[in-house]
Amino acid sequence: LDASLEPLLLKQVYKQGGQLMINLGDSAIPYHEEFLFYITSKLRNPYYTPETAVKVTLLNFAITEDGLIQQLLGVVVAEERPDLAQMKDQLVVNNAAMVKQMTEIESNILKLLAESTGDILEDETLINTLAESKKTSTEVAQKLKDAEVTEKEIDETRVKYTPVAFRATILYFAVADLSAIDPMYQYSLGWFVNLYRRGIQNATPSDVFEERLVNVIDFFTYAIYVNCCRSLFEKHKLMFSFLIYVRIQQGDGLLDHQEYKFLLAGPTSVQTAYPNPAEDWLPENAWVEISNLSKLPNFMPLDADITEKPETLAEFKKIYDSAAPQDEEMPGVWVKWS
Repeated sequence: LDASLEPLLLKQVYKQGGQLMINLGDSAIPYHEEFLFYITSKLRNPYYTPETAVKVTLLNFAITEDGLIQQLLGVVVAEERPDLAQMKDQLVVNNAAMVKQMTEIESNILKLLAESTGDILEDETLINTLAESKKTSTEVAQKLKDAEVTEKEIDETRVKYTPVAFRATILYFAVADLSAIDPMYQYSLGWFVNLYRRGIQNATPSDVFEERLVNVIDFFTYAIYVNCCRSLFEKHKLMFSFLIYVRIQQGDGLLDHQEYKFLLAGPTSVQTAYPNPAEDWLPENAWVEISNLSKLPNFMPLDADITEKPETLAEFKKIYDSAAPQDEEMPGVWVKWS
């Protein structure tokens, strides 16, 4: 923060001729008691030192995963079960009204007790009011209890739609990550929610609840990919596909973080357990990568298999020379990775 803002942040106000003043730079300017100063940041996750934090009140408006899931859950329930959504909203309003009524009853009783003079047991107005208040409070308490049961039943039904909201949340953050590739790729939450709502409406209907959820999830996943690709450079479309795939796998708990880290960062050591078995065609850096890959649980012992089995090495040579290696079948026990 600019040093000239220091007096303002610390509220170094003083009186001069009956007027509140504050020094900003070399000037003394009038200060109003109701003056408020707001500073915003476009950084997604800014860090502020303790010295700054004690001078200001920090408000974080960033979207969190849990918060977005709840918001999108409300949208899908409103589209799929508008009766539940309306009942939920009405329940919130009714509960607030009943809580307010209980508060007013308590306030009224306290007021009557405070204004009562003499023996309160002989105050007929107070006694009648207390009796009526007790009856009302008992009815309200019962209604609140019944409302809790109803709300629980509604929430149990709403939570069944969580997989749809969870997938949509994953996709939103995948789309938001595009700004790291190019600052031009900016997508608003409002645009995303509208697309999400249309996806729910246009997904294939089904009377089977589980099948309907799958239809909505699949349709919206495809819809978000197609709509985003319209605004992406051709070179970024494959990257976006990979980003969506990684986010989905990570959300479903299927992503091996060690393998993902290796894919992004490559080998962490140049030491190899075996010498390069094919120096004539296999580059040394490729053998180092294979050796490091073999340290991961799912790829043990790839380096030993290539070194000790000539037929395996020959099969990998065929893949290496292929014009479309991604379409070739892996040899031996590694066929599972084809």
